[in-house]
Amino acid sequence: MKREKRLENSLRLIEKIFNRQKIRYRVIGSLLLAAINKKPYRRIGDIDIVLEKSDWPRVYKWLRREHFRICHK
Repeated sequence: MKREKRLENSLRLIEKIFNRQKIRYRVIGSLLLAAINKKPYRRIGDIDIVLEKSDWPRVYKWLRREHFRICHK
């Protein structure tokens, strides 16, 4: 599967999980720029998300269930 399609599928799944859990979040970084410009300006391999610290335990649980790799920055 193409990298762009995997990222799109991942974003859709993240949106579904966060909305179902009623968690406020923002996608930031190069993926946001690529979406705005409708094309990536470099290879994108991650999704940067900002959310409330108090929501992190629930988010972590659901994303791990869906086999996402989690990196803290």
